[in-house]
Amino acid sequence: MGAYRRQYMIFWAVIQESSTLGHKTNSRAHQDVCLLQEAVCCVQSALMSNKTIGILGGMGPAATVELFRRIVLLTPAQCDQDHIPVVIDNNPQIPDRGPFILEGGPDPRPALCRSARKLERMGASFIVMPCNTAHVFLPYLRKAVRIPFIDMVAETAQRISESLVGLLATETTVRTRLYHDACAPYGIEVLTPFVDDQARVMEIIYAIKGGAFDLVMKRDLRAIAARLRERGAAALIVGCTELSLVICQDDFDGIVYDALDILARAAVREALWTHQTRERVRMSEADCTRKLL
Repeated sequence: MGAYRRQYMIFWAVIQESSTLGHKTNSRAHQDVCLLQEAVCCVQSALMSNKTIGILGGMGPAATVELFRRIVLLTPAQCDQDHIPVVIDNNPQIPDRGPFILEGGPDPRPALCRSARKLERMGASFIVMPCNTAHVFLPYLRKAVRIPFIDMVAETAQRISESLVGLLATETTVRTRLYHDACAPYGIEVLTPFVDDQARVMEIIYAIKGGAFDLVMKRDLRAIAARLRERGAAALIVGCTELSLVICQDDFDGIVYDALDILARAAVREALWTHQTRERVRMSEADCTRKLL
């Protein structure tokens, strides 16, 4: 806990100084500082918990590795012992989600449930799943275990402040309207690529799964994102964890919401902060994001 207390004290000193400046400048600045102070108060009352993150992986393996890497990088640790325990079930034998949903292929739900129960037996406190499309089965999976699942799609929708966003995702994620339905309560409209562009996105996703990504594919993804921008999308959702491996902020003329990165941040938040502070921090984080952007 010593490392966290030191980081907190430094952060608090900065906020206190910012508060003075806020009073001296304008009311907008003061409001922003108040929001930051609320977040700090949440951190002050938070305690390190002994929670273990469970990663239901294998969809695909590279995305699973990347989620683990980002969790490690996002953890405020100064030594090995400061890091969060993580257990991973990387099961690439889970049947493909798309063919089952769209074409009646092999059912992935039994394998998903087995992986979730395995993570629960391994001591996971909650589960994260680095596959957007598999979130179609989230209600089913939540009934299979007694520990919580973090909803990557819902977490992403809650962070968006723009009213019109583009979406790069699998055909199944698009057709099941996962992001459309998650964004609708916030008054956010979701744009998807034209038919030919969506087909190219799917080709690229499977190429990434096979380790065959190249500069031509990078160029094509940028062009597809640019066409979404031309149609009015002020931001871009990277709604496929394979695409999260290759798309960054520089690839779009607007804000990029990377669902994998948002999931990693939510997992760290859930693991480090107590139940009493979680909702207050979530609300403060959302308010700060919307007011400071």
